[in-house]
Amino acid sequence: MNSANRLGVRLSVVSHRQNHLANQFLDDLALVQGVDELVFTENVTQGGVRLPAHIPSRLITNPSPLGFAGNHNQAFVGNTLPYFCVANPDLRLHADPLPRLLACFDDPQVGVVAPLVLNPAGLPEDNARHFPTPGVWAKSLSGWTTGAITFNPRLAADPSPSNGQPACSCSFARPLFGMWEVLMLNSTFITKM
Repeated sequence: MNSANRLGVRLSVVSHRQNHLANQFLDDLALVQGVDELVFTENVTQGGVRLPAHIPSRLITNPSPLGFAGNHNQAFVGNTLPYFCVANPDLRLHADPLPRLLACFDDPQVGVVAPLVLNPAGLPEDNARHFPTPGVWAKSLSGWTTGAITFNPRLAADPSPSNGQPACSCSFARPLFGMWEVLMLNSTFITKM
């Protein structure tokens, strides 16, 4: 990869017996020029994963299954790049999303970025939540709210559907890595949220 195209991104993908879907996403990474490192985790041993040749990659095969936090914590260990991106293995790419997503970090008030995910009908998926503050938790536990963020797709600037497949990815900027450690290291807490 040409060093001029590097954006400083470590990508973490975890498969739970989804390598057939993950391989499609990994093939789609041929469209992406900004990933400097890929950490692919088989949470349950399956085999048959095809890591992309153009991205330095590491395969982790867990001896026993871990939760969301445990898997991405181990992928994060030793990261020195400015961005850490978590992607589901069933994500499909039709273009390189990283330049537009990472441009959001030009605003110093932005610490986490995620794309708008649309279902086959072109409507936003119900997968975005407000940051879990004590107030949001209290309202959620009492049934007042789910914490969901309501989107109007007409206001989104050129939203791109994820080919109708459930998918989610988030990129975290380096200033939030301290918060990442606080939230993610306690995997018991995170997996219960």
